[in-house]
Amino acid sequence: MKVSTIYEVRVIYSGSESQVEKMLLENGNVQCSKISIKQLSDTDFIRTLGSAEDNSFVIYEGDDESVNLLYDLNLPKNMFDIIVATSVGPNLARYAVQSAAADFLMLPFDQASLLETLDNIKKNRVSARAVNKGKSRMSVVMGTKGGVGSSFLAFQLAQMLADDADKTTLLIDFDLQYTSTTTYCDSYPEYSILQALQASDHLDPIGLKGYFHRLPTGLYISSAGRTEIPLLEDLPTDKLNQFFSHAKTLCDHILIDLPPAINLFSLSTLQQADHIYLVVEQSIASITQALKQIRILREELHFNPNQISIIINRYKRDSAITVSEISSTLNIENPFSVTTNNSLSAQVESQMQPLHQLAPKQTLTKNIAAIKNAMVGQPSNDVSILDKITSLFKKPTMEVPL
Repeated sequence: MKVSTIYEVRVIYSGSESQVEKMLLENGNVQCSKISIKQLSDTDFIRTLGSAEDNSFVIYEGDDESVNLLYDLNLPKNMFDIIVATSVGPNLARYAVQSAAADFLMLPFDQASLLETLDNIKKNRVSARAVNKGKSRMSVVMGTKGGVGSSFLAFQLAQMLADDADKTTLLIDFDLQYTSTTTYCDSYPEYSILQALQASDHLDPIGLKGYFHRLPTGLYISSAGRTEIPLLEDLPTDKLNQFFSHAKTLCDHILIDLPPAINLFSLSTLQQADHIYLVVEQSIASITQALKQIRILREELHFNPNQISIIINRYKRDSAITVSEISSTLNIENPFSVTTNNSLSAQVESQMQPLHQLAPKQTLTKNIAAIKNAMVGQPSNDVSILDKITSLFKKPTMEVPL
């Protein structure tokens, strides 16, 4: 079977050779390369993997016991498009579901079946993007003042959103003078957000995507450059509408870390948002500033009360200012509370690992996850692959717990 589209396929294999690679190399329209799983210990190499384009695929091929190597590497959730099992067993099937692979295949199969699977995955990507086009959700996380921890929250929320393999998440750090994003991930974009803004009016959405930096976790980021310290007059407010229009066609969720200063640039950004998350602390100064911000959001930008949420960061149960008092004063129901855990926060920053991967059971993680769930709701399970795997292993003498 010939395919009209040129596919780029990278096969990660655990055995002595790759049957999938041999199969794909027989087709002239498929560019295929193979790499041993032992090379995946290189973080820089992992960074280059992932299906960023419709015609690019990453396939894992191994026997059922090799799944232990995958778990040891703690790979990004959405790294593999197809999991290929070379032997019967439940382990790789379970990993395919947990890692949100698009499909699961078991050898033997022929080249035509594999190419048909690649074709179907590509069609599903295009269809999903067409359905979601114009339906991107844009959220702003904004502190009431400097130092309330809004940037940390924004970064961790974005990492959690990016963990959903079916969604594309972009984190924009608009604190252009004192950016925190690159510090949290120790990764500096080749192009800055200022360059992306300037280029947005003469690029199409796909061209703009080249200005975004993809982390190994799958999260796209855009921030100030390593040495940039722009002034207020440097901010191209007139480019924002076109920039956001392109970004919304590329991404399912756009999360913006916005400094507390109110100016034309920040107001223009806020106007584009679907929801605002104001980060406060249990202090008079923070609550007073929040009152001013909410007044601007409601009276000047005409946001409805249900479009504004309050996050009480570093929440202390024994504080003199209670949750109910903050809710009543700001006239915002059901504020989120995020407990303080200085040692865990320091560990996350020093190891530069997403909070939900480093400490999934900690209260701090669960508090932030509750905000993420409110942003997009609980992610749905991939029923099709689950049904497919179940049918593959449906034998009277064998059950596969998933």
